Amino acid sequence: MKKRRKLIILIFCSLLIGSIFLLENGISLLNIKGFVEIGQKKQLIDTRVSHLSDFITINYTNALAELKQATTDLNRAKKAYEDQVEASDSYISEQEKHDINYLWTKLGNYARDENVVIKIDLVLSEIDSNLYCLNFSVTGDYTNTTNFINDIENDSDLGFKIENFKMVETRKLGNVTYNIYM
Repeated sequence: MKKRRKLIILIFCSLLIGSIFLLENGISLLNIKGFVEIGQKKQLIDTRVSHLSDFITINYTNALAELKQATTDLNRAKKAYEDQVEASDSYISEQEKHDINYLWTKLGNYARDENVVIKIDLVLSEIDSNLYCLNFSVTGDYTNTTNFINDIENDSDLGFKIENFKMVETRKLGNVTYNIYM
């Protein structure tokens, strides 16, 4: 009986030591992890979570700053566009105030004063069907022609904006004539 008891105690101790060893190291054949390997995996996961948390925090902060900057830039561009539209609307409003007879008289007087010949064509505006654009050509000496342009550009009552300006030199038997197409 004493031998049996010793044998049972020996088996029990062996099982206990083997169980502790298996719990600590695991069984690789059965893919059972032990305390050591579980602890290592936990440390690895904690490290990765920490890195991911830092990465998210930094990237979120940077992305938020970039978003705020983009919003500011967009608001500035929107304001500039709205200001441009208001200026365009006020420009159109000023054009609507001028009577066509007034414009022809005013341009004719400048042409007469500068000794140039002016030809005016009315063209329907692309912006508003109630508005017209003035396309005109001016024929005369270079100095007179440039003086005419300066006169109409500097006239605050007209408020002209000259676009699509083209000057062509024409020679007629020793005389030089400049044609301006606007």
